[in-house]
Amino acid sequence: MKNNRQSPFFIKIVDHQVLRISFKIRAFRELQLKLLKQSINFQVFLYENFNYPSISLKQFLTNHFISRAKFYQIRHNVNDILIEECGLARSNAIQIPNDFLKRVKNTNIFFHFFGGIENPFPQLATITSKFISMLTMTLNLSLLPDEIPKLTSFFQIQLMEIKCHDHTNLERLLNLRNPDSLQLHVIDSFYEKVVGLPDKIRRREEMTYLCFFLVSQGLLNEKQIILSPKVTRYLNLGKKYYGLLLRRTQLLKNVFLSKELISRIVNRLVSLSYWPIFFDFGIQSSDFDPSIGQLSISKLNLIEGFPDLLILAKKIANYGLSLFQPNITSEFIQEVTYGVFQILLGTVPKEALVSVNICLDLDQNRTSSGYVGERIKAILPGNIHISNRITNTTDICLSSACDFSTKQIIQVSNFNPFQMESFIHLMKLVSEIKRKKVDNVLNLTKHQNRLNNQDKALEES
Repeated sequence: MKNNRQSPFFIKIVDHQVLRISFKIRAFRELQLKLLKQSINFQVFLYENFNYPSISLKQFLTNHFISRAKFYQIRHNVNDILIEECGLARSNAIQIPNDFLKRVKNTNIFFHFFGGIENPFPQLATITSKFISMLTMTLNLSLLPDEIPKLTSFFQIQLMEIKCHDHTNLERLLNLRNPDSLQLHVIDSFYEKVVGLPDKIRRREEMTYLCFFLVSQGLLNEKQIILSPKVTRYLNLGKKYYGLLLRRTQLLKNVFLSKELISRIVNRLVSLSYWPIFFDFGIQSSDFDPSIGQLSISKLNLIEGFPDLLILAKKIANYGLSLFQPNITSEFIQEVTYGVFQILLGTVPKEALVSVNICLDLDQNRTSSGYVGERIKAILPGNIHISNRITNTTDICLSSACDFSTKQIIQVSNFNPFQMESFIHLMKLVSEIKRKKVDNVLNLTKHQNRLNNQDKALEES
């Protein structure tokens, strides 16, 4: 492309190799979708899974100038790619229907490539619009911008599966709590009259599948479904573990965690124990770098600011996923861990987190110092304490006039509250101090556990 850094893509070619310098995520996804739709692999995938377009195999081969042998070779290659790249987190603990997994995988694929750009099946745009309008009014939903593409992908794949006479029966996993409610009656009527599904049993199956999806996305209360006894038993184990962990961990100040708060946190964490096994609707966003397939710098910086929550998130994610023994990738674990981290970040009071104490002495009057202190607390993440004097708990002093020859205090003498570079430097120092404090807590806990084990061994002997 032209040497214009304002364009969606800026590409430089060196020694016959293309180097990606910069691009906007939207432009990247649009290019990705365009290449996908031109791919013969995708055309075979559409034809095999949805009989789309509705033509004979002979006509399909003629339209794409390939032989029957080539068609089967492509189909085999596509299946291998789907197994390797799009395999869902199958559980070794509970039996998940294959037809359900197939639907979820197809929905995930279409949402990944089409979500937020265009409809997967444009011919279904009108009925999809009616469906979303009906659902939002019936359930009184207020959809976020990224939730509409999810719902669009879900419903359009559901319609295509219905058209292909593919069933999905979830009664071994869950059932509707009140299938005769007024809200579900409206939805049932839509599937009967608009979708054109006359069979009442089929409609019940599709409505159960819909409600399961809505609950997984936080659009419907979990009380609307009844999980099987086996799934419930595993979830109760998770509740017990999460509650004990939050009450006993030395990484949080328990005085700021009431029983009611812990109960609310646990209930939110329990969902992440099993929804990822069933639904994994991901989309590349500003938080994802498609060139390396990892969390973006913005996410990593956020995580680094809360080392205490990150450790707890890893423990919770690993235990929660282990309940259902899913076959998952390290990237999947990373995303679930970040999901747990977000729940903790949004629910645990900052007063309960590891604290960093900053002494502010910038040779300014009290009013200016107060403003700067509030600005520091607003920008820096976590539990930050600001004072105008040095104490035995001070970690950092922003001053050019202090002498710390006898104190373990970090001095920042060139801090400018009106330059972002100063805040970036200060943020790195704060993160480093937090990590050291967290490490000290972990080491102290390990030491105390060893002493307890030794005392127990002596008592038994």
